[in-house]
Amino acid sequence: MQAKDTHLIISSETFTCTLENVKLMRNWLEKQAVKIGLSIDTIENLKLVVSELITNCVKHQPAGTSTIFLQFMKKENRYMFALLDDGAPFDDYEKLKKGIDKEDIFDIRESGMGLGIIQALFPEQNYTPKRNIEDPYNSFSFYLTDEITHLSRPVIVIVDDDATIQSILLAYLQDNYQIAPFDNANLAIDFLLQNHVDLVISDINMPDIDGFGFRNALSKYSNTDTIPFIFLTAEETIDSQDQAAELGVDDYLVKPVKKNQLLAVIKRVLTRSEWLKQRIGERLDTAITNSLKPIVPQNIGRTATALETRSASAGGGDFVFHSQHEDFDMLVIGDIMGHGEQAKFFAHAHMGYFHGLMRATEMGSSPAFCLKKLSNAIDSSPVLEATMVTCLAIRLDHNGVVTIACAGHPPPLLLENSHLSELPVSGALPGLMPNQQYMETKIKLNNKRLFLYTDGLFEAVEGSGGRDSLEEKLKLLMNQTADLSLEDALNTIMGRFDQITKGKPLDDVTLLILQSGR
Repeated sequence: MQAKDTHLIISSETFTCTLENVKLMRNWLEKQAVKIGLSIDTIENLKLVVSELITNCVKHQPAGTSTIFLQFMKKENRYMFALLDDGAPFDDYEKLKKGIDKEDIFDIRESGMGLGIIQALFPEQNYTPKRNIEDPYNSFSFYLTDEITHLSRPVIVIVDDDATIQSILLAYLQDNYQIAPFDNANLAIDFLLQNHVDLVISDINMPDIDGFGFRNALSKYSNTDTIPFIFLTAEETIDSQDQAAELGVDDYLVKPVKKNQLLAVIKRVLTRSEWLKQRIGERLDTAITNSLKPIVPQNIGRTATALETRSASAGGGDFVFHSQHEDFDMLVIGDIMGHGEQAKFFAHAHMGYFHGLMRATEMGSSPAFCLKKLSNAIDSSPVLEATMVTCLAIRLDHNGVVTIACAGHPPPLLLENSHLSELPVSGALPGLMPNQQYMETKIKLNNKRLFLYTDGLFEAVEGSGGRDSLEEKLKLLMNQTADLSLEDALNTIMGRFDQITKGKPLDDVTLLILQSGR
């Protein structure tokens, strides 16, 4: 399938248009995007936008969409992405696009296309509706990057009022870095406040604001106070060096400086900056992950529980909520589709909503009603609608009866008499339509064992063959652990999981096992 404009297609794939295939499409997108070197933020934004478009194809197509083509392309040294579908054309696209208020982009909902979100993330976009039998596909395409040659090159701001020094530094650095030169600090500050910059190199003696005042000014803004900073100056006095040290600069070089020396210092400063960001990110990730770490009582009435989780990367998209009531407890297991800090943010958002929801006794009594409330919240909230979530809501009566409702989540596995089977529960993803109804399934455990999990348990390795093999091995192991205690069974299953994935799963994992007392 070729896009409607002349582009070099790098990779493409065809999918049947179903909500069940959304995860497969997102996985394919991520794999291809990593191959061409897109940034993590761009990849996450791409998955979010494509999820919005695919969901729209299912929700808002009068004639229905049966096939979707996803394509990565290259045009004039830039990367592009296109989604083609065979559904009904969206005739009001240009009209709605022109009517979007940039100050209110997330309120565009009447079309179902989420154009506000898409335009905010990828402004250079184009929609071409299908025209006839020979041209049977609608095409939505947008640019993903600026010039490809600049994707991985750090940005350095140089501030020096000497044009000769600027020219020398540009000759030294332009092969390895993007350079933004300025002859006064005021212009440089304006640029730094509006653009991502990796390093600043500044002279000290300059008109209007000298180098010390420039560094001081940057320290007052939250988006510039931690940018690595090097003084490159003719001043070699002890006083100026002491003053620079007090300002916390990363290095102090005296003119003239040799190219090899300058490149070595820049490399060291940027490497240390990246290391510090990584360490701070890891600590922040640990703090947030710990705040999301689920806690479930080991016994709920007559039901014993065992819970384990794994985090695939910085961030975390799984959550478990527990709410205690007089005669029953409620559990909600959710999986935010995505990885990294973005998934973690939305996990917090959903946890916050459930926290309020479960505090209302009436709302906390029915799994189906809980999912309906969540679905309505996602459908009406720009924050919650900006991602996709699957979840199970489970009511555990203290007499051992379990009631389950499902919203696009993998069905639980029931182990009975050494036979493992899927529990027949299913339901639409939350947020597809207002007042979405969900069905409930009731079972009485009576020494049966129930495995509740997020899809990372079986999708934590690459390739369909790897996933199928992982699922087969873990399900066989679940059968074999029937006579073990709940804790021993959980440790055996997750120990084998860690061994297969070598401790580096591709997706977050939650496994909760329930069993009534013997």
